[in-house]
Amino acid sequence: MSFRLKTVLGIALIEAILLAFLIFSVLGYLKDSNEEQLLNRVNTTVTLFATAVKDAVIATDLATLESIVDSVMDNPGIVFARVLDVTDLVLAEKSLVFSSVDNFVENTSSEDVIDNIFRTSRNIVIDGEKFGTVQLGFDIRHLKQMLEEAQEKSISIAMVEMILVGLFSTFLGVYLTRQLKRLRDASNAIASGQHGYQIEASGNDEITATIRAFNKMSSEVERDVNLLKEAKYEISVAKDEAEKANKAKSEFLSNMSHELRTPLNAIIGFAQLLEIDGVNDDQKDSVNEIKKAGEHLLSLINQVLDLSKIEAGRFELSMDTVDLDSLVDECLSLISPLQSKHNIEVTKHVNTPNLLLNGDYLRIKQVLINLLSNAIKYNKPSGEVIIQTSKLDSRYCRILIQDTGIGISQNEIRQLFKPFQRLNADNYETEGTGIGLFISKSLVELMNGSISVESEVGQGSKFIIDIPLSDIKLTSNDDNQDAESRQPVMSDMATRKSILYIEDNPSNQRLVKKILAPWDKRIDLFVADNGIDGFELFQRYQPDLVLLDINLPDMSGIDIINLIKDKYDIEKTPVIAVTANAMATDLERYEQEGFAHCITKPIDIQDFCAVIDRYLLASDKLTAERND
Repeated sequence: MSFRLKTVLGIALIEAILLAFLIFSVLGYLKDSNEEQLLNRVNTTVTLFATAVKDAVIATDLATLESIVDSVMDNPGIVFARVLDVTDLVLAEKSLVFSSVDNFVENTSSEDVIDNIFRTSRNIVIDGEKFGTVQLGFDIRHLKQMLEEAQEKSISIAMVEMILVGLFSTFLGVYLTRQLKRLRDASNAIASGQHGYQIEASGNDEITATIRAFNKMSSEVERDVNLLKEAKYEISVAKDEAEKANKAKSEFLSNMSHELRTPLNAIIGFAQLLEIDGVNDDQKDSVNEIKKAGEHLLSLINQVLDLSKIEAGRFELSMDTVDLDSLVDECLSLISPLQSKHNIEVTKHVNTPNLLLNGDYLRIKQVLINLLSNAIKYNKPSGEVIIQTSKLDSRYCRILIQDTGIGISQNEIRQLFKPFQRLNADNYETEGTGIGLFISKSLVELMNGSISVESEVGQGSKFIIDIPLSDIKLTSNDDNQDAESRQPVMSDMATRKSILYIEDNPSNQRLVKKILAPWDKRIDLFVADNGIDGFELFQRYQPDLVLLDINLPDMSGIDIINLIKDKYDIEKTPVIAVTANAMATDLERYEQEGFAHCITKPIDIQDFCAVIDRYLLASDKLTAERND
């Protein structure tokens, strides 16, 4: 239903209700008023009639009674009059409508009248004694006719009023809807991009005021849109400039890395050759200084590149299962020369053995070496460093590195993890850029962990690292564990099989080697820690099965399987993805890329062995079919 029709019907309905109420009220008042006048006249006339005939009735003066009756009949509207004695015998009568023998039924209101004659009577009483009765009949046709005419005229007036109301409401509806349509069309124009669209406004009514308000709003929208366009353009220009600057910085860092690494490769390489060839004691110190300076410069280059990647949001991690005990031992071995140089005692405390982390093996090692190196370099002479590992809760483990150095004030702690902040740099000859802690904190947080520091001046510092745990469980770390203690079994195969495992994480490599150790007489396992070496091993040995990590340092597992598909039949050499990416979309993509199966990390050993067994048996059957 349109707004215009709603307006017409609404106004008409309101007007109809008001008119009906008014008409009924007026007709009711008119009826009641005429009824009251009728009853007053009837009562007055019959009372006077009874009074006038009283003496003549007592004297039985029939002539006088006839004369009085004739006089009464001369009153307009009276159609009959009669006088009765106490025995209801008619003494005098005159009637225009019926004879004296007609039955007489007295009326109390005009509603009781059925033949347009209102009948009334009055007893003739003297001193409480009744002597007779007078009866009168009043013609009320003119009264009813007047009421009917009033009703007809009221209905006619109401019809005319409703027609006028319809015309008025139609005009009003047309006016309103036309104005609203203009507002609607203007709103659509603004929505379509015609910002600032204006509507012609004339008059002083509310609709016109609304139109003027709309025009003002439209002008403000146009102004705001223009400002927004300008701001958007400025942001776009700034973004382009920032992207260009960031790209230029990345290209510069990449080029500088290449340019610096090339001479460093010669410097460090020839220094190593001199050490191997042998030099005298004086030259040995010089060669050692050259080597140390070259390695330090290489470390600085790597840190600057890491910083640029973190700031650009392009830092990628290879999340995997990490054996914490082995990792800590490796870090302690690497910092052993630095420890000896500074005469610092480093102690390892393992509160919870066999902890497996979920993180990037190389980056966790980078963080630990950075913190351990700082704890040694900024320690007191003959000081102590403690590294402690423990299980924090069901989800996290905690690595604590505590030293006996001079400590850090609370004001300095607030600046500690900001880039290029070297605290007390003037008091130490230790080399550094001041970005190591910033990179360490960023790496830990990228692995969904946290790093914090507690320190007191003069009492040393305590760095706390919380890293998520892996769900994988190992019953032993002994690579020579008896194969019979492991539940998973593999079928006997007719021929010796070969498996290529491409994985950059040493912990995962050791894990798979240990899982497959019981079948080392039936399976040859080849391991590569990057994609290029892995593809070369594939071409060289043509393995029966490939286990392929997705996140590798030089290329992705998808790149490698595409290389294999270009030259070889992966139906004959199934490729199984071994990855921490367990989202449904990832698994679907791996299937589309041609992976025969997907094993998600952490590895379930029984499922892992079952999958390998199934595909190696399939390969065995394929070999038998070829021989047949």
